[in-house]
Amino acid sequence: QIWILKMAIDKQQRLWLATKIGLLKFEKGKFENVSEQLGLAKIVCNAVYVSEDGYVYWGNDFGLFRIPTNGNYTKAEKVSYGANDPNISITKLYRTSKGDLLAASYGYGLFKVEGKQLFRYLDTDISKQEKILDLYEDRQTLYVATLENGVVAYNFQNKKTDYINVQKGLANNHVRKVYKDRSGNLW
Repeated sequence: QIWILKMAIDKQQRLWLATKIGLLKFEKGKFENVSEQLGLAKIVCNAVYVSEDGYVYWGNDFGLFRIPTNGNYTKAEKVSYGANDPNISITKLYRTSKGDLLAASYGYGLFKVEGKQLFRYLDTDISKQEKILDLYEDRQTLYVATLENGVVAYNFQNKKTDYINVQKGLANNHVRKVYKDRSGNLW
């Protein structure tokens, strides 16, 4: 039994699955354990994203990796954060309305992905130490679900950060998902 955490589909209609046993590819009715082929078997894959330039990115507890979607790969490229790259646990990959690919992490905050490099995203507490579990963007605000600080709302227009937490009526500060419905209610 496969426990699927996230899914993405590429231009050739191949399905890429983030699972408890690694990154899987589903093509022509067959599953292929890509992580196992790359020597990364049995490592939980937390996030997956297929980029427009033909790469599949996936995150696990040891960082962010990428391979071309065309099948021409023998090893994964690590997407790094500087020379002393720590093993950054990636929890979510998210494409913003402006086209930025964001990588949320557990304990290292929020990053922007550019090719094989990670860069801090936003000059706020969000981008430094937050344990981020989910991201959601509406017209002008990025909502960040965190493990310890509730929902952090960053307004792109005025560059201000607001916290939606127990002090503001939230039941607790552990938020796994964040979503805004059609009526404008934040869930």
